[in-house]
Amino acid sequence: MPLLSFSVLRDLIETGKKKQTIRLPRKYPLKVKDKLFIYWKCRTKYTEKLGEGIITKLVTKSAMELTDQDAVLDGFINRADLWDELNRLHPKINWLFQTVDVITWDWTYKENHSWYATPERVSSKEMKGAKPCQ
Repeated sequence: MPLLSFSVLRDLIETGKKKQTIRLPRKYPLKVKDKLFIYWKCRTKYTEKLGEGIITKLVTKSAMELTDQDAVLDGFINRADLWDELNRLHPKINWLFQTVDVITWDWTYKENHSWYATPERVSSKEMKGAKPCQ
C-alpha cells in the first residue's frame, strides 16, 4: 500500500479540506483505487499515522500547467505560494520540463487523535527553511 507523508498544512488535512497533493512521479506509479497510508512527518521522530485513504483521481501534467485552482485544492493561497513550496522541497529540479502527479484521495479511515496544538504542528509559512520530510 503506497504511503503519502505530509510536513505542512496539517490542519487542512485533518479537517478534510485538503484531499489533494501534488507530487513528483514515483518509480512505481500510483493509480486510481490504490489504497494509501497517510502519515504526518514520516521519517522523523514526530511521525504519526493520520489514517488511510483511497485514490479517487490521478492526473499527470507538466508542472508548468499547474493552475491557481490546483494550488488552492492543494491547500495553498495561489500558484505562486505552491511554487514557493515546490522549490523549497525540490530546489534542483528544472520545473520547465518536469511532470507532476496531481493526486486526489478520499479518507477511508482516520486515526483517533487528540487534535491540539503541539510544537510539530506548524503552518507552511513556519516551515520555510525547515528540512523537508524525505
